[in-house]
Amino acid sequence: MKQVLAQHPAHAEPYNPSSGQAATTLPPDQKARCQAVADHMALPMFCLSLLFLALVAILITTQVYAPRLADLATANTSSNLLATTATEQLTRFSAMLVLLLWPLFWLEHFYNAHAAAQLLSPNKSQLKRTLAVCLCPPLRLGATSPAQDNKLWLPTTGWREPNRTLCKELQQKLSMPMLVIALTILPVLLTEKVFSNAVAENAWLRLMLNTATGFIWLAFTAEFIVMVNASAKKIAYIKANWIDLAIILLPLIAFLRSFSILAKLGKAYRMRGIIIKAVRALTLLEIADRLTGCDPAKKLQRLNDQYQEKSEELEDLQAEIRFLEAEIASR
Repeated sequence: MKQVLAQHPAHAEPYNPSSGQAATTLPPDQKARCQAVADHMALPMFCLSLLFLALVAILITTQVYAPRLADLATANTSSNLLATTATEQLTRFSAMLVLLLWPLFWLEHFYNAHAAAQLLSPNKSQLKRTLAVCLCPPLRLGATSPAQDNKLWLPTTGWREPNRTLCKELQQKLSMPMLVIALTILPVLLTEKVFSNAVAENAWLRLMLNTATGFIWLAFTAEFIVMVNASAKKIAYIKANWIDLAIILLPLIAFLRSFSILAKLGKAYRMRGIIIKAVRALTLLEIADRLTGCDPAKKLQRLNDQYQEKSEELEDLQAEIRFLEAEIASR
């Protein structure tokens, strides 16, 4: 570190022990070039990440959802054979694109590692995140950039700091679209259950159901990844929204179709996820208050009650912190 500071004494800044990072050691022109590259790559990499996730959704649809509905087929009609052939071709094409796109994320990883080594003191956390992107490219959606002081880029917000304010803004924007998307699972499940004979006879109806299910999985997964990256406390967000994670991961292990409990569990979690997203949307958009005609006085009273409840929880946490601090000091 001393050697680096000695090379650029005019631009060096002191090490910040609280963040575990050193301030910029590059001259302003070199840092500006790194930031310019990050700006130019933000939109293309976001789109590539979304495309990669869409390809994964296609593979899940063709390898998980399509075989499950194909088991209902009653005859090897020309329509069923054509649908099977189209599914196989789509699977091969999607897998080929996945293999072609994957190296691009490794190339960006090496650039980010180089930028992080120059811009910051060796940042293991940032390097771990970029390595995770290499292993699972969809995690690149909203990933932070070392060249932009670990800010993330999103199409509607630009470069922003991951924090609670950003999470709240994104929740406000995504609540209604995600509610509409979540509700589309209802006609899919209803069609599979009530019109099972039609599903068994019509290959193109099965294709429509598979496409809708894959799109819903894609939307749920993209929203979850973006919200995790936008959160300052990622583990806490995942714990609070574990049901969303379960909805995303269940199809990935659904190849164990011999265990019928997985299919039933998947449907149960999807239904529960719909209910949770509906409640969140209604809360964020205050639709319930508008429908019931709740007056401002009652709303103020409810907010005061919530504030009092949170204050009591905060006091309990502070008391527990003081107790643990005293216990540690006495050792």
